[in-house]
Amino acid sequence: MAMPITIEALRLEGFRAYLQPQTITLCRGKASLSLAVFAPNAKGKSSLVDAFEYYFSEDATLARLGRRQAQTHAGPLAMEHVHAEKYGVTPGVHLWFKQGGDKFDEARHVSKSVKTAPPLPDSAKRVLSNTKLPFIIRGYELRGFVEKYTPEDRYKDVASWFALDPLLRIQKNLRALRRDVKKIAESKTEENERLRDLKQITNNAITAWDEAKICSWFNTLLAHLDEGLSLAELSEADTGYQELVNRKAAEDERLGLGVLKQLSARIEGLFLAPVKEGEKPKGNIFAFESAVSGYTTAVARESEERSKASQAVFNELWVSAKKVFENEETNFQSCPVCDTALTSSPHGSREKILSGLEAKLADLGAYRAAEMDLQKATKVLQDALRDVKVKLESAISSLKDAGYEGKAKRIAAYLDKLKSWKVGDKAPPSEKVVTELTVLLTSVSREQERIKKRQGEHTYASTLKVADELIRIKSHLERIQRVKAELETLQLNLSRQALVINKAIVEHVQDLIGTLQRSVDDLYKDIQGGGGNAPPIRFELPGEDDLNQQRIQLLIDFSENRKGVVPSGYLSDSQIHTLALALRLSAIRMFNDGARIIVLDDVVTSYDADHRKNIAAVLAKHFNDFQIILATHDEQFFNLLQDHLSTAKWLFRRITKVEPNFGPQFHDHRTSDEAIQAKFDANESAASLMRQAEEEWLLDICRGFGVKVVIRPVHRPYQFERGEMAAALASFLKGVGILPPEVPGMSNTFISSLQKGVVENFASHFSDNPYKNASIGDEMARWEEFQYFRDQFACPSCGKRRFKRPPSLSKPVCTKCETPFAFTQSQKAERSG
Repeated sequence: MAMPITIEALRLEGFRAYLQPQTITLCRGKASLSLAVFAPNAKGKSSLVDAFEYYFSEDATLARLGRRQAQTHAGPLAMEHVHAEKYGVTPGVHLWFKQGGDKFDEARHVSKSVKTAPPLPDSAKRVLSNTKLPFIIRGYELRGFVEKYTPEDRYKDVASWFALDPLLRIQKNLRALRRDVKKIAESKTEENERLRDLKQITNNAITAWDEAKICSWFNTLLAHLDEGLSLAELSEADTGYQELVNRKAAEDERLGLGVLKQLSARIEGLFLAPVKEGEKPKGNIFAFESAVSGYTTAVARESEERSKASQAVFNELWVSAKKVFENEETNFQSCPVCDTALTSSPHGSREKILSGLEAKLADLGAYRAAEMDLQKATKVLQDALRDVKVKLESAISSLKDAGYEGKAKRIAAYLDKLKSWKVGDKAPPSEKVVTELTVLLTSVSREQERIKKRQGEHTYASTLKVADELIRIKSHLERIQRVKAELETLQLNLSRQALVINKAIVEHVQDLIGTLQRSVDDLYKDIQGGGGNAPPIRFELPGEDDLNQQRIQLLIDFSENRKGVVPSGYLSDSQIHTLALALRLSAIRMFNDGARIIVLDDVVTSYDADHRKNIAAVLAKHFNDFQIILATHDEQFFNLLQDHLSTAKWLFRRITKVEPNFGPQFHDHRTSDEAIQAKFDANESAASLMRQAEEEWLLDICRGFGVKVVIRPVHRPYQFERGEMAAALASFLKGVGILPPEVPGMSNTFISSLQKGVVENFASHFSDNPYKNASIGDEMARWEEFQYFRDQFACPSCGKRRFKRPPSLSKPVCTKCETPFAFTQSQKAERSG
């Protein structure tokens, strides 16, 4: 099993309340550490949680800020510290992670716009891939799952936690399939379309399908032709239908309509005069004459271009020569072949020679195009000649069959001319044959109209057409009924299968949810306290017969006569909050085993002291193997955490103030030597940082030594100044007989100099005296003196610099090895020397 991911360090810079870079280390050796941060409101504690949310955000923003500035959303701009640009700080969040022996980290900078925002870091993706639900819990968001989520929303969340998405898809697809099958089975659209066709055919005499009535209506229509002929059913196998088909064929043969139609088609295929002005004639004769004209034009153009390109044999030579003359890098003044100077050539220059080559090659290109056009024109002419001969022979045969023997001879005369025609000759004159065909087409069309009028309204052809349409409608309706029957059977089988599948899924989900329910129940009771008085928690799935199975009801058994009720109607505000907290913590404990990280932001609200204590106890009991980042404004809760949680696994930090040019400062924040040295390296004054570092050291050493400071009778009795602390330290050292070391180059004790702080105070405060100027050199010398003095306060045994003084001891001892404090012999030797 893979080791869980933990956080080794967090660095913020220019992000929210944090201006200057601050790094929080969350490991001690190989062990990961949890962190509890206390701060009053508006002191930057939630900015720590914001850093985690931003780092793991797909949208590169915070949920409450939104992707852009609009209405109630401040947008990503609000993540950048307002003075980040002024101080040259690049806003960003950097996290270091560890998984077993593998360490990885990545920074994510802050952008003012989502469009330019950096993508989700690979480190964040790796952590998120090991979690199934968000591990950041904010107090103001907790109650949503209990009070605002619908049963469907709740089911969707729980399903994602348990990786039930495949089962959800099965349920969803089954439901969609059943819905679609039912919709198609109940649809009457296609059936209504066929009934509309029926009404149109029968002139609204029949509106619903009734084969007996339809046959009766059709037989009435058929009686106009033959009262003894009828249809027993609408089928091509019916004896009456087969007789109707035979009579229609005989009718066509008797009247000659079929022959006339065929003859009209063949005449129109040979020649059809234009209908509209500007249109060209159509037919094979016109196509042949157009092909002859195109061929003649192509021959003339090919002959013309061939004369221009009489020197085509030199084509390859001209192409090669053109490349040589185009190459400007090849510099020559005479012909490479005959050594004739280019200026003495017929063209007179290199440029004119190149132009001449291009002209000759262009002529060759035009000839090749003309040659291709001639080949195409020849092919078109051959095809047109063949087609017109074939069509003329077919038309002549049809004319003879229809009794137009005389007209057929005149058309055959044109065909004889075509047979003797040769390629290159002019096209035979077609005026006579075209006139003959036009007159013939008019005559045939009139004969067709005469026959149709003589037939009257009722014909076997039109009656057979009605019968075919009715048979087609019957076939469609029978098919529709067969499909509907199959769909109804399919719908019934799907319903049975869905019932079985949903039941199995519900049982499986219920088993999984039961595990979560028991965990939530245990945590809720532990936080709520009162032994077994806390009402049991229930996750209830729908019954087997319920169509919508993807729902989870969150209920409680409040009393004997109030079982399975909604929590918000019976629990107090703090109890609902407890239920929501227990639910989220239980889910994280169950499903985020790959990254055991929890971030809690002000989750303690509306609680009394006992409930605060219970939450601290729950974290110690159930989440000892998790790394927790906790921010709170509740000092009592913070103190209870310190009582219940081991300092071997937890860091406890207080934010004491927010410096405008730095950001939130923790109670153990100390000005680093590196920060002061960086000022000196930049040739800048470090007086303010020096003064702060000296005061911080005085406070730490006085606290460790247990010195006595007189409480001043002013409105700030516990805020001591440097002079008071330095005096108290000197008094203590004198009282226990420990002489402070002397600093080389100083006659007086350095502690007395610390009381005044002349150099650092002068340089860090405004002076209206124009003759007084601060000196960076003085500051550097002063800083070296202080470092020398400070470094003497070290354990003579282990060299550590942290001390304590229990009430039973007069002298302080080292916090690590408990060796009594004393200056080393080398220090004493220096002092005596």
